[in-house]
Amino acid sequence: MFAVLLGLLMVGVTAGSATAIPSFETPVHPMIFENKNERHLNVEQRISTTRNGILPLRPPEKSNLITPQSFGDKNDLSMKIDYFVDELSNGDLLVSIYYGWNWKSTEIFNGPDDQVVILIPYAYWKDGKWVTFFREPKPTVFTNLGKAKIIDISSPVITVNGKYIQVARVIATVNDDVVAEGVWVYMTLKKEYSGLEIKTNFIYLHSWGTGDGISTVGSLTLPFLLYSAPPGINLVTSVTWAAADLFLFQRYNGAWKKTETKTLILYPEGNFPRAGMEYVLQV
Repeated sequence: MFAVLLGLLMVGVTAGSATAIPSFETPVHPMIFENKNERHLNVEQRISTTRNGILPLRPPEKSNLITPQSFGDKNDLSMKIDYFVDELSNGDLLVSIYYGWNWKSTEIFNGPDDQVVILIPYAYWKDGKWVTFFREPKPTVFTNLGKAKIIDISSPVITVNGKYIQVARVIATVNDDVVAEGVWVYMTLKKEYSGLEIKTNFIYLHSWGTGDGISTVGSLTLPFLLYSAPPGINLVTSVTWAAADLFLFQRYNGAWKKTETKTLILYPEGNFPRAGMEYVLQV
């Protein structure tokens, strides 16, 4: 088993920093329940209950979706990460993370779908076994408006300061003509790890044309944080990922990447949203 782990992704460590937070708002948090008796439900049941009519997500107003077309410049794209923590009846914490993006204006050129990648530290290797912070083997993931497509949810292994870390990786694709979309990620944090601090990375790869450029060439350095008092782990650094371990293979004429990073401090009622928050496009 350990030999298999050694053969998995090995990532170097360098320096890096987080990016600024844009100004647009998060949609209605789908895990806010009018009836607090819903707190005993598991993740799948809670999502099902939400979809049956409790505070559904509200898409942008139709009039806001009419925007001029341009060249899809990096400064036309806004990205944000928001998160909410809800304590369950057994003391575990339901963690909901929203990764949203919107375009000030979309481009006029056709090309391959853009890619969205989400990274969340999930577990680490100790004394011959994985120490897992969350109940689920992998997160539950949904798109906000149904315009993006979830392609992969997996758990690559990286090395950080000599420790093996399992990272939950979500890959989605979306047409670059989509003005606004987002991804919800849900996990149940074990109560003994309340107060866990992690950095989550959000990467958007925009490309155009179908030329000789390849999405899996090169590398990307991202901030990394994993701190938990009970097991005594404290990793604060940067991790350099090979592009082949982040993105799907694509050919294009040109591309750019934009990233967003946020530190999540997971404690009961952490970062809980105001009731009735709506997604607002800045155009």
